[in-house]
Amino acid sequence: MDWNEDLEVEVDFMNDEHKVILSLMNNLYVIFKRDPQCVEFSETFFTLRSYTEKHFKDEERFMQEMNYSGFESHRVIHQKILEMFSKHVEYYNEEGEVEEGFFDFLTYWLHSHMNSCDSDYSKEYHQQQMQTQKNKLKVA
Repeated sequence: MDWNEDLEVEVDFMNDEHKVILSLMNNLYVIFKRDPQCVEFSETFFTLRSYTEKHFKDEERFMQEMNYSGFESHRVIHQKILEMFSKHVEYYNEEGEVEEGFFDFLTYWLHSHMNSCDSDYSKEYHQQQMQTQKNKLKVA
């Protein structure tokens, strides 16, 4: 899957992190098709997991700093995604391969979370930025 404007959240550093996640997902799929048993697949799989955890922490910090009204529900969604990812990690560790639905999980996460949930905090962030600008104009 290629980066497109549907995935854009209009917060530059979050877009940058989302692009890294998308790149890791794409690389993982290419490696899977070539040789799902190779070391490179395992390394990329666990890199995606670690980067996801880092990204969620960064995103949650950003949402807290902006006092995002939907922070708690968004944090719960992150926890659920990590729990689902953990189940795939457990399966991989036990079976030496990913479950059949793993790439469906990644696609669902990409579309439902980045495309929908993340755009919600982006909208609120930009509304806050506009209000700040209006307030500055009133003072001046």
